[in-house]
Amino acid sequence: MDSGTELVVRRMVSADADEVASLHLQAFEGYFMSHLGLEFLRRYYRQFTMDQEAYSVLALVEGRVVGFVVGFDVGSSFERRFFREHFVWLAWTVATKAVTNSAVRTGLLQRMLFFRRAFASLFGRGQGAKQQTRPLPPDVPDGAGASLLGIAVHPSFRGQGVAERLQDAFLKLLKDRDVSWVRLSVKPDNKRAIAFYEKVGWVRTRSTTVKVSFLRRL
Repeated sequence: MDSGTELVVRRMVSADADEVASLHLQAFEGYFMSHLGLEFLRRYYRQFTMDQEAYSVLALVEGRVVGFVVGFDVGSSFERRFFREHFVWLAWTVATKAVTNSAVRTGLLQRMLFFRRAFASLFGRGQGAKQQTRPLPPDVPDGAGASLLGIAVHPSFRGQGVAERLQDAFLKLLKDRDVSWVRLSVKPDNKRAIAFYEKVGWVRTRSTTVKVSFLRRL
């Protein structure tokens, strides 16, 4: 990024979903959600702009989306509402892609809880009810918490401070809503992300062969 180029950070709106979905495919190539396709990603990220329990921030250079960060409240009904609204389309999309895409089939086996929630969202009681969550680890602070689901930066803009600007804006948004802590997890082989979160002040709370978990107090 040139020294004279301004980086703009702002909240995501519905009209940004196409660009955000496209950036997801570049930033998270080979990930399960990427295999579900561009239309799935459009619908998924558009949900963040419409849900009161969700958070989303963009980074733009000359009007082009070069990064984003999304998350939602711990214990929120975000996933339930997304599944309920798109259940039929989502079920058809996953089923058809699983026939031809081995990565989707493998991902399905690894994410059975994800799809049990999708099924429960269609037949569960109370659209606005809080979804069931597993008990939080004993070292999680008191007060309202949020989950940071991911920070994506276009490959051409990595290492230029974009991720840190996005993180700072995201944390400020949480503070403004009286959230007192935030958690996240990354794959163990994502050394770049692990190094970034440790560098900017996140505390590693757990490491397994599946994920590395971090926590940050606000």
